[in-house]
Amino acid sequence: THFQVTTLVEKFGNHVVPMLQADPYILISEVPGFGFKRVDKIARRLGTPKELPSRRQAGLRYTIQAALDDGHCWVEYEDLLDRANALLVLDNLDSRELIEHELEELIGAKRLVCCPYERLVVADPEIQSMEEYLAGIFQNAWSRNPNGTGSIPQERYFGEPLNEDQRAAARNAFRYSISLMTGGAGSGKTFTIDQLMADRDFDA
Repeated sequence: THFQVTTLVEKFGNHVVPMLQADPYILISEVPGFGFKRVDKIARRLGTPKELPSRRQAGLRYTIQAALDDGHCWVEYEDLLDRANALLVLDNLDSRELIEHELEELIGAKRLVCCPYERLVVADPEIQSMEEYLAGIFQNAWSRNPNGTGSIPQERYFGEPLNEDQRAAARNAFRYSISLMTGGAGSGKTFTIDQLMADRDFDA
């Protein structure tokens, strides 16, 4: 489109055509809106070799993102190779080995991360960072709530009385730094939280 052409020229100047002929997959990281499948179509029209290393790397990263879109934060190493191999359709008998070489290059450059959990799995480094951050928070879940005494205030502090299960949930909220309240529809989760938030006279 005219907008895309303008964007490319503004980004790369008069060298945009030779650049695209040499490696169109640079668009994926440099220009928003150019995903792997769109760029791959451009590359096919330009006659770019399927075996281009940057294409293999882009295919691997696309496969990781597709798995993430499906709700999978990590992809098993061997499964990732199989998916990328099916996506890239290389015209080589050793296509899987070629893709694995690029996967190791991405891991070595820390653009992907590989960890030996129950199985060898691969993910985007940002996912690992977020999981480690959350793990650090939940490691302190059993520590005492710095704003609570471990007991709930007297019933008179609440606008309406809580039942036994709701009081147990309130007690955990006052006792621990992290508290998870569960229950089916109508069990009073929102009501309990409303009562806790309305309790402004409680001296913790």
